[in-house]
Amino acid sequence: MDATALLGEWAATASILCGERNPLARFGPCDHVFPWASVSKMAIAALVGVDVQRGECDFNEPLGPEGSSLAHLLSHSSGLGPSRDALGARVGSKRIYSNYGFELIVERLGGLSVVVENCRSVLGLNSVVSDGTPAGGLVGTLEDLETLAWLWLGNGSLSDAILREMTSAFLPELGGAVPGFGSWQPCPWGLGPQIKGDNDHWMGSGWPPTTFGHFGQSGSMILIDQSREFAVVALSSRQFGPWAVTTWPGWTSRVYEMTP
Repeated sequence: MDATALLGEWAATASILCGERNPLARFGPCDHVFPWASVSKMAIAALVGVDVQRGECDFNEPLGPEGSSLAHLLSHSSGLGPSRDALGARVGSKRIYSNYGFELIVERLGGLSVVVENCRSVLGLNSVVSDGTPAGGLVGTLEDLETLAWLWLGNGSLSDAILREMTSAFLPELGGAVPGFGSWQPCPWGLGPQIKGDNDHWMGSGWPPTTFGHFGQSGSMILIDQSREFAVVALSSRQFGPWAVTTWPGWTSRVYEMTP
């Protein structure tokens, strides 16, 4: 089957990457900017990884509530609630998806303007700008989202050692909720990306447990299997809703099963 036929109707632009730098399939305008929404967190996390690699920060350094570290914030295990509120849980006791935690990470990186500049100069995401939202407000092209996927596949600024650490589950036993897809026990998360584990949620079935990625409220998606050098990226202007909960699991399963 033509791999292009597998790319979803919900996306404005999307591509399948497999093994080589040129996309296996792509549709839609690769140079038009779309909101990345929470897929932005994959770029923010990559910048943290680069700083750790350079010795400019450490995953274990204290950040957030007492007892929390940069790693806790990256993996949504700091106990912070979704927004700038009181703690939702004890540090390290539960996975609570927290945009506020990523706002603190952006502050640690030097602020939003520095993050945007470093996305361009360090990660090579040349189109990226911000809508002013620290935790999930990057706006950019499909071409740059492909570049970000290649980075997480090991073809960029992050060393193999840093990638292994960031794509391994942090506090793997923790349970928690995947926004829109319900609660999971455990709910594995790395230092930035969500990890599939044994759960069939938006990542569907067929993908191995080591699969990782992120989705965003704008209908954006980045999904990666390092073992196969395989990734799917998509951008959209369709607001996340019940359609995604219905569509994505079957779509991601089908793409993985039918792409050579």
